[in-house]
Amino acid sequence: MLAIDALAQPSIVQAAPATGQTPPIGQGPATAPDAPAVLPEVVVTGSRRPKSLEGAQALDELSEGRISTYGAGSINEVIERLQQQQGGREFSIIVNGRRIGSLADLGELPAEALKGIEIYTPADAKRFGFSADKRLLNLTLKRDFRSLSLEDEVRAATEGAGTVVQGELRGVVLNGDRRLNGFARAQADEGLLARQRPGAANGDQPVPPGQSLLPRRQSYYATLGAGRPLGAGNLDLGLRGARTQNLRQTNGTTQQESLGGSSSINASYNNTVAGFQVTAIADVGRSDSRSRILAGDAAAGCTQCRLAQDLRTATINAGLTARAGGTVATLPAGEMRIDLSAQRNRARTTATDRLNDTVLRTGYATTSAQANVSLPIVAGSTPVLGFLGTVELMPSIDYNAIDGRGHVIGTNVSLSWRPSSALFVNASISRRGSLPSNEQINAPVQTLIGFTVYDYRAGALVPIEQITGGAPLAPQASLGINVSANYDRTIGKVQLNGNLGFSRDAVERPTVSLTEPSAFAERYFPDRFRRDAAGRLVSVDVRPFNAVRQVEESVTTALNLSGGGRGESTLNWNIGIQGQRQLRRSLRLGPDIPVIDTLTNPLSISTGVQGRQRWSGQLGLRTRRFGGNVSVSRSGGIRSTSVADPTNGVDVAPLVRVDGNLLMTLQSPGAAGGGGGRGGRWGGYRLELSIRNLTNARPRIRASARSTGRDRPSSIPGCSIRWAAPWRCRCAYRSAGEPTPDVPDPALPAVDHLR
Repeated sequence: MLAIDALAQPSIVQAAPATGQTPPIGQGPATAPDAPAVLPEVVVTGSRRPKSLEGAQALDELSEGRISTYGAGSINEVIERLQQQQGGREFSIIVNGRRIGSLADLGELPAEALKGIEIYTPADAKRFGFSADKRLLNLTLKRDFRSLSLEDEVRAATEGAGTVVQGELRGVVLNGDRRLNGFARAQADEGLLARQRPGAANGDQPVPPGQSLLPRRQSYYATLGAGRPLGAGNLDLGLRGARTQNLRQTNGTTQQESLGGSSSINASYNNTVAGFQVTAIADVGRSDSRSRILAGDAAAGCTQCRLAQDLRTATINAGLTARAGGTVATLPAGEMRIDLSAQRNRARTTATDRLNDTVLRTGYATTSAQANVSLPIVAGSTPVLGFLGTVELMPSIDYNAIDGRGHVIGTNVSLSWRPSSALFVNASISRRGSLPSNEQINAPVQTLIGFTVYDYRAGALVPIEQITGGAPLAPQASLGINVSANYDRTIGKVQLNGNLGFSRDAVERPTVSLTEPSAFAERYFPDRFRRDAAGRLVSVDVRPFNAVRQVEESVTTALNLSGGGRGESTLNWNIGIQGQRQLRRSLRLGPDIPVIDTLTNPLSISTGVQGRQRWSGQLGLRTRRFGGNVSVSRSGGIRSTSVADPTNGVDVAPLVRVDGNLLMTLQSPGAAGGGGGRGGRWGGYRLELSIRNLTNARPRIRASARSTGRDRPSSIPGCSIRWAAPWRCRCAYRSAGEPTPDVPDPALPAVDHLR
């Protein structure tokens, strides 16, 4: 049987005879029944392009076989691979040519459920009400697909730390526009104690061996999704639930147990009414948490423990969103489009202090609305100015309010210019207001143990307690300027993508938190840091507050090349390099406090150090059977000087990190079982080996004083090399499974540095 896979192409029909009648395929003309022509059976499978995408030219199209070379286990992971290949830029996403309420449920579908992927320009994203600064990704699902897969993964470290075990179960049934899918994940993490990191010290004293550096953790997550046509539109439903348990201890005498859970249900309906795309979304959810601290001998089962903290928090929230967008007028330069949205959310939080028998109830309700207009100014057919290409103006206004706390109004004006099909330039200026969240305002005050921060007085990492909770915060106001240029071109079989961008963001009343002490912070905020009689740091109050002003400026650049064949057996590859340089980052914490240059004096040494420059690069090679990826990242070092005493400082060395993974398919999908029936095809088996931090890179801090020559190096305790060799197996009626490569984000300067 000859199969032709055609995308948005007409069916192939044999020429009709002179009589004008079209004979069945495989038979000769009706005028010669005694000598029929022997022709192979031709089956044409085509995916009709949605009307909303008619006239749009895709930048790239990924077939089912090409998608399989990405080695992804879910649709979410396919999108992550594409983002990495495209320089880390995010996409606007539609499914089967329509905008959906949420990708949360669909993203967990197996990658094999995809029939194809099309990538369109940011200009095409506006047809669906998206902004014009992100490219559009159209995910086309198979019409008839069933799959059930089981994935298991084990991770360990070469230098201490506990084993992480994770299992996933994923199933889906697709029948036309009807969908039913489920996903479940369970994970257990043994945590990390100080005896597994001998270098941790509290000043000159070693950290007690029973001190938790990372908690023991168990987590569970499940989601159930469904979709079906309803009238002329489509209804999508999602049900999600999660549960986590963390356990920390301090030298085996004090332990903290944190329990948390959440559940939610959401429904979205999409339809086209009088040429407008209309979406309605409703969601209801509940979350709860409990934090208990027991003081006593944990090794003895805590039979003599006393309860030092017992807090419970429960929040019920509900929301309703309506969105509509479409063409309202046809101008000489193109179609004028307007997009409107409105949202209402309510939350009710109950915090119970079981130790002191007190109950606090708080409410939180917000209203928001937004209007965007796409106004074409110049087109290629415009007289005189047509040589400029396409120019479009996109103004917008948004309104946000919290009941009883006031409101903010923001505006944004964006100008897009496309001088050619390959080059796209976008510039925008925005004045926006940001309201504090329910958690930032109403979270109960509580103490958390087992955190490690850098203490400038000790010149080392020290374990402390954190005081967390909500605070009365004012709205933020920001002025942002963004300019970006993107270049996309296909040269032969090579896809070239490059981008260059500049951004400046000035925020009035920014929300900040002090996570560790410095001579500067402790001088102006002494009540945030508590020390014992010997001067050792005991606790840090990390509750948020409003500073005065924060300014950030940066330049980003990226260049990516990708190529290969369109089939599943050919080699696909990608090479990419991305860079960011911070031009400015300053913060004024209070009206009478000097401005801090947080590039040279970060508020947090162990978590906030980024350096002025960050570079990363990736190389990926993939076929249906073999695949590999290598990523390298480098963040620049800094010297942080004390504002109170410029002769003292802290040096943080540059961080170079190398990560890689190899994967091999031991059995191709459909190779076992045979039979060809719906129940006779089984999935494949794949082995994956991932190594993180191959160069043993970890943030290294050296405290020094120029006058005394003091030189005390301190290495943030963390694992150097990880391996992950998961086996994965999928049983599928129509498709088989692929594993999930463990690719870290190379843009982060110190990922999981405590492991």
